[in-house]
Amino acid sequence: MKKFLSAALAALLLAASAGTAVYAADAPAGEAIKGTPTIDGKIDDAWAGAPVYSIDRLKDGRDTGLKSTFSAMWDDTALYVLIIAEDSDHSFEGGPSVGDGMEIYLDLNNAKTMSFDDDGQAYFAMCANDAGTLSYDGSAYGKMILEDAASVAMTTEDGRYIYEAKILDEAMEVEFVEGMQIGFDIQVNDQVSGETSRSGAYGWSDDINKAWESPEVYGTLTLAGGAAAEAPAAAPAAGELVIDPLDAPYGMNVEKTTFAYGEDIMITTWGENTTDWVGIYHAEEDSVPGGGSSSRQWFYCYMSDGDEPWNLMDGEGPYAGAPLAPGKYNLYFCFNDGYEIGKTIEITVLEDGASAEAAAPAATEEVVIYGVDFKDCGENVNLEFQRSESGMGSIALKPLDAATAATCWWDFELDIPADGTVKFVVTYAANGDRYMDVNFNGTTQKVTCPSTGDFGVFTTLELTYENVKAGKQTLRFAAPADFNNDDIKTPNIDYFTMSVVPSAAAETPAAPAETTAPAAADAAWVTEGLAALYDGANNANGSQDKETSTWKDSSGNGIDFEIDLDDSNYWTDNAFHANSAWCYFDDAIVDVVNGEKFSVEIVFGEFTGYGASFNTFLNSDNDNFAWFIRNDGDFLEFKNAGNARPKVAGGMDFVNNSTLTITFDFDACEANMYVDGTLIDQQFPVSTVGADTMFLAHADASRNWEADVHCIRFYNTVLTADQIAANVAADQAKYFTAAAPVEEAPAVEETPVVEETPVVEETPVVEETPVEEVPAEEPAEEEVPAEEPAEEPAAEEETVEAPAEAPETFDFGVIAAVAAIVSAAGYALSRKFR
Repeated sequence: MKKFLSAALAALLLAASAGTAVYAADAPAGEAIKGTPTIDGKIDDAWAGAPVYSIDRLKDGRDTGLKSTFSAMWDDTALYVLIIAEDSDHSFEGGPSVGDGMEIYLDLNNAKTMSFDDDGQAYFAMCANDAGTLSYDGSAYGKMILEDAASVAMTTEDGRYIYEAKILDEAMEVEFVEGMQIGFDIQVNDQVSGETSRSGAYGWSDDINKAWESPEVYGTLTLAGGAAAEAPAAAPAAGELVIDPLDAPYGMNVEKTTFAYGEDIMITTWGENTTDWVGIYHAEEDSVPGGGSSSRQWFYCYMSDGDEPWNLMDGEGPYAGAPLAPGKYNLYFCFNDGYEIGKTIEITVLEDGASAEAAAPAATEEVVIYGVDFKDCGENVNLEFQRSESGMGSIALKPLDAATAATCWWDFELDIPADGTVKFVVTYAANGDRYMDVNFNGTTQKVTCPSTGDFGVFTTLELTYENVKAGKQTLRFAAPADFNNDDIKTPNIDYFTMSVVPSAAAETPAAPAETTAPAAADAAWVTEGLAALYDGANNANGSQDKETSTWKDSSGNGIDFEIDLDDSNYWTDNAFHANSAWCYFDDAIVDVVNGEKFSVEIVFGEFTGYGASFNTFLNSDNDNFAWFIRNDGDFLEFKNAGNARPKVAGGMDFVNNSTLTITFDFDACEANMYVDGTLIDQQFPVSTVGADTMFLAHADASRNWEADVHCIRFYNTVLTADQIAANVAADQAKYFTAAAPVEEAPAVEETPVVEETPVVEETPVVEETPVEEVPAEEPAEEEVPAEEPAEEPAAEEETVEAPAEAPETFDFGVIAAVAAIVSAAGYALSRKFR
């Protein structure tokens, strides 16, 4: 793809610039091990394996002789900090930051910016005599959410203070995972008795007293694995992952925690009762025992012992034996047929196996795609669709009318490996004839599933689709349009398979030939669900008006919005050139992005970032919707309220001359980000966006940029991969096909006047005159490589040996690379997260 070379260069530049940051070379690094201590102001055994770091940099006042250390731990819910300050002179006059006490500084996104302008940057302070009173500061949002995230317990002894702090990751809108790095610092304050101001202050990283205003001086804390793994209680068998020693009264072990799609999951368990049991639940959907959703599989512990591991895929439960879809799952050990959880192990099922299996199936080979339970339970209040593949549980269909039923479906994104005929075989059960609408390859048909006489008796139904194109396709099972609780009910589908019969090889090239034809210039954008269209080459909805301050909506919905024109913000022939300005959309656009389903696309030309920390191109005032490039790490990122954010490194290069797409589907729990039609990241939202405004571009010096904005499109539906690809093709043809005028200029070749007019040959004087002029120009061009080869002789040799065109190609590459370095270095030094 065109993006990756420059992305690699940007990464090198960031690495190089990091070494020149003001404090980076002297900033310490430490580790927080995985574990969960009790926060009570006492040092329990959990802290025994945690590394200890000295807080010994005098940052303010005089050296009072105070000695202090800290350790850190983390788990999936919180960060834990233990501070021990050796101080026998207790004095607390003046409150936090003045009397004896401590301060904990957080830069959870490791942005290391010069000021607090990131949501995850904040700190709290407390006096050593009052564990109940904390003071907070930092970024406006970070400070606010830290008040709900931080708690502290403290013990005062004759010769020391012990502080234990807990910072909840969910409240701080981050997810702690192994390997994560955060910006971090500790400050311990000392006040000598009789003095009313702070006598001295010590930091772990900061030694210039700037931590209170600049995360740039923080050190780096890495979330590492647990200390217990270093010395297992018992030697495991080959390949066995020990969670519990075999001599424990109850426990469970697995051979590993990462599995391929369809692979057996071998687990050893033992319990105190014959009714202790183990179940597997979908972690990403927060499914838990007793929480209202069924397990994927389960079995009693007595079925397994230390010598014979149990294959969880052969267990009992509603989906026993069905392959687990890719994702994260929790194994829960539960006591005595109840829901009290004794142990938990997280495992991951990779997509590699599933995608490899379905990548190139042989003709007529049946490949299991998903297990699914799509059923009608028979009563008004219990009618539901269940999708076992996702672990999402049930969605009740209430009230039971066509409008409600029509909005309930399950989509399956499938990879079709080749053009051809696709056949689905659906395995279902039905007590009485059942119906569903099936949509695939652009057609919807009402499918009848004849009665099997019992919901426990299954049969198969074949659905065949011809002339299907290779690539991403969506298969939708939905309630039929005339669904009702009396006459029309849905079947119980257990799973379905897919087979593909490829078309003849000779037919395959036909589609690519059309795609690259010049007629693509007339390609239209997808109009299904189009709420607003802002075309930079048709800003007046019928013409191009370079004086207008209203960007007309060309979708026909009339959602125009106002922009301010000046020397930096102006119209070109096919774009709005934006530079450091806020352009607010109509409130109707806010309604679109606050919906349960939407898609947003923006098309950029050359993009130059000026923001000290971000380059934010679409945003809301409350920051619930924010699409931007983060300078630190060069991430292209989409913030959607407190949900997990789709993002990818190499953001600046991805944005240049590209179509960027976001699709958001709350019902399906999917937020996808595409660049030029390629899916680059997917996350799983649990709430809608909740933006209060929407605007294009940014005037804040920490977030501004400059670029041609060719097009912006808002949809109130979720675009499919094929629809996104079609829009990208239309964008490329309309905005980036600049080769056409060049191709129309072969007049030089078609008009052989130069060749037929031998003036140069007939006039020898002309030959002699250029002899002086040509050397006069060429040496001037040779002087540039002449200076560079002085330092790099090898390059000089290549220049001499290369044909005449080679130096031009080389010079252009050097100029482009230098321009990229200068541009990237200009904004890569400051780092931040929103």
